[in-house]
Amino acid sequence: MKTTSRFSFKPVDKSQQRLVHEWIAQQHISEWLAQYMFIKKQVLLLLVSLSRPGILSHITGCG
Repeated sequence: MKTTSRFSFKPVDKSQQRLVHEWIAQQHISEWLAQYMFIKKQVLLLLVSLSRPGILSHITGCG
């Protein structure tokens, strides 16, 4: 699973920056981050769709 993610951090020194990049580069970490970002996107899309007027009454049959 290949994804492109952007992370913002301000490490105190270059060794911290290197450690963060090495940690993110691990396959199980990058896969977890990709799944997290996918789920986050789906939740945001759901919230946007639920914020439309009348959508809850359409889904539940009430109103």
